[in-house]
Amino acid sequence: MRRFVIAAAGLAACTEQGIQPAEPGGGGTGGVPDIEVGPIENWAGQDFVDFGLVDVGEYAWLEFTLANVGDGTLEVTNIYLADASEEVVAYLPSAAVPLGLEPGESKALWVEYRPLWPSYFENDLVIESGDPDEATTRIKLVGEGHGPALELSPAEAELGVSVGCTARQAIRLTNVGNADLEVTSLDLSLSSPELTLDLRTEVNGELPWTLPYDATSGEFAVIEVEVVYTPLDDVEDAAWLEVTSNDIMTPVATASVSAEGWILGENTDIFEQMASVDLLWVLRGGDSMVEERALLVDGAADLFAALQADEADYRMALITTDDPTVLGDVLRTTTAEVAASDFQALVDLAVDGGDLDLGSEMARRCLDGGDCVEAGFLREEAPLHVVYVTDEGDASSMLSGWNGLDYVDFFLSLKDDATVVQVHAIAGEPPEGCETAAPATGYSDQVTATGGGLYSACASDWSEHMTALGEAAGWTARDASFPLTDIPVAAAIEVRVDGLLVEEGWIYDEVENAVVFDEDQRPEGGATVEITYPLPDEECASGGGDPTLPVAVCTVSPGVVVDHADRATWIGADSYDPSGGSIVEYQWTLVSLPSGSAAVMPPGDADRSGFEWDLIGDYVGELVVVNDAGLSSEPCQATLTALPSDRLWVELFWAHAGDDLDLHLLAPDGEYETDTDCYYRNCADGVVLDWGVPGVAGDNPSLELDDIYGTGPENTRIADPADGVYTVMVHDFASTVYSGANDATINIYVDGALALSHTCTFTGENERVTMATVDLPSGEATVGDACP
Repeated sequence: MRRFVIAAAGLAACTEQGIQPAEPGGGGTGGVPDIEVGPIENWAGQDFVDFGLVDVGEYAWLEFTLANVGDGTLEVTNIYLADASEEVVAYLPSAAVPLGLEPGESKALWVEYRPLWPSYFENDLVIESGDPDEATTRIKLVGEGHGPALELSPAEAELGVSVGCTARQAIRLTNVGNADLEVTSLDLSLSSPELTLDLRTEVNGELPWTLPYDATSGEFAVIEVEVVYTPLDDVEDAAWLEVTSNDIMTPVATASVSAEGWILGENTDIFEQMASVDLLWVLRGGDSMVEERALLVDGAADLFAALQADEADYRMALITTDDPTVLGDVLRTTTAEVAASDFQALVDLAVDGGDLDLGSEMARRCLDGGDCVEAGFLREEAPLHVVYVTDEGDASSMLSGWNGLDYVDFFLSLKDDATVVQVHAIAGEPPEGCETAAPATGYSDQVTATGGGLYSACASDWSEHMTALGEAAGWTARDASFPLTDIPVAAAIEVRVDGLLVEEGWIYDEVENAVVFDEDQRPEGGATVEITYPLPDEECASGGGDPTLPVAVCTVSPGVVVDHADRATWIGADSYDPSGGSIVEYQWTLVSLPSGSAAVMPPGDADRSGFEWDLIGDYVGELVVVNDAGLSSEPCQATLTALPSDRLWVELFWAHAGDDLDLHLLAPDGEYETDTDCYYRNCADGVVLDWGVPGVAGDNPSLELDDIYGTGPENTRIADPADGVYTVMVHDFASTVYSGANDATINIYVDGALALSHTCTFTGENERVTMATVDLPSGEATVGDACP
């Protein structure tokens, strides 16, 4: 390596500004100008100025002088950076170019470095002047930004899946900086309920998360979260993933998320609310009920008006408390006026009555295969209302031995749904009844058990009674359950009643495959109920997953490399989408490297060519592909294996960047920094040291990899070394930016096998350590000096 380092540098705060033009200076002796830039230590003609390690967002500056050491006026015509950069600015604090310097005169030149990214910086400061021997002076500037940096991948995520299915898109949070990254919060903003964020805390733990910087392995720390999409419709959805961290330049990093569901099929089931109901009237005959029968007839118009308002499809039969035979014909739905007249005709038939009131037993006999069934009154699908009208208590137990609740059990047994059976009574209210009616003993228990109504027979007007009975019958007549013709995507069901969207007051019953309304939300009679629902993807619904995921197919060629000149290609062009879509993104990542490797995945698309490996071991590349619907594949991995091609192969790498460590391999009986020592000055870039047998190339050493600014690696190799004991030394070059403790590791391979791997800790500058010796041809490697 060739180096140039500032011998002295001043540090002070300053205001960033560019170099402004000015009039050139005059005077001088008419002699020859000679530019000198200093104080700089020159080495082999190359200037090397190091800002050192600077925190991202902070700044460092260097001051040196432009001097005229000749005997004629020196015109400095321009000062600029070879490559435009926002990170570095050069300026003269007390003058501007063009600038004239008289013999012996000098001016201060400041160069400020403000890193925007945690990475290495290289640029040339160019000074153009009238020096006839050095019209252009170039000073190499280097530095390193320091800090964490968060990268989100993909930055634009797209998801798509059938309605009712679920798609998941992994978002990688990677620390691509050179300091520990702390993630404090993640938020999926502007999202619909169909898009959610899975922090994968079972793997990642609870926030905050630390993504450490590991200079030894060279691997980036990665955490994955997942955006989860379960669409309920085919409307596009979008969100922003916002990640807050200690990344100085981007404290809140964002990734966009767009998602779309698609409907494979859709059904709309349409129902007309028919509101069917059956009412069985059990009326006590006889002279004691003459006035009550008249009140019943007077209120009939109100009864049928209430039923008509609900558009109830009713059937009505009338029996007496001492005879289970249906009187007259079963009444069916008609106009309120006609129905009231027909009802009066039936009531007029109930003139006879026995001494005992056996209403419950007569109702049971009529309904249990009796005349109610034969006359076509009882319908399986219709709610049943039993209405007792009497001025006595029930004496049925004397005949049957049943109590009131026993009769309730019988009525309920006629229906699958207990909620569609109600018992009512117009009778004397317990416990004492009223002036003209005894308490409705036996009937009141049935009313209470079924949630029916108990109305006073002593009222002088029964219009309210009959209206309430009609409303109760009409209410239960309304269907609450609407069976669907196909299995739906349950979460995407839409219900409309008379064209209006109903979002609450109903549920989907998976067992019955029906939409079931709450009791107080049943659609009114005559209403049109529309239930629209998408059909599920069959494979998704059966737990088979989403069949539209693309498939990543990956290989690496060649699969084995043995020379640093060998370049590999990561190949993903054979990836495909089984659904017929196209692959729009190929996400290649190096997920595993040999410890100490600084290799990176080359840029590109499906195939990534020109991969440069650096250390012996396995390199694992991972490919994830994304199709045009935004779906990501499962990862595919390919492995590249690097093997040593020469009999003696030595590698060096270290933990912390900015500390230039040099690998030295000494020949048997060799001396440090002579031609018997292979190192950066005499053994790289094609320079040949003739070791072993003169004129024979195979026993000569070669420094194949040499590193200055990073963490290595460096590599020295000999194809067919001469017999003897070789010495491996490491030198910590002085005046580099990093001066703390640094772990350095050597790997020694003999005849293709690892003979020794050893780590030493360097604690200061300019240390020189014998790390190991290697005896050939035995191949025995031994640890050298004790580590400092």
